[in-house]
Amino acid sequence: IEKLIDTLRGYNFQHIEGSGYIPTYTRNDATDILHEAFGFRTDYQINSEKNMKKIIKNTKTGRY
Repeated sequence: IEKLIDTLRGYNFQHIEGSGYIPTYTRNDATDILHEAFGFRTDYQINSEKNMKKIIKNTKTGRY
């Protein structure tokens, strides 16, 4: 559980205005498991602003 919490806390992104978000976290087994469990990927090179807004909205409404 500690590794999972540390992984979630480490999910950071750099926002590039007009382009999207670049992940600044290091991909590992825990991030891969989370991505598969919740059905989204954030470890791509650039995540669009639209996609990130959708992910954030869905996590707040409990759709994952």
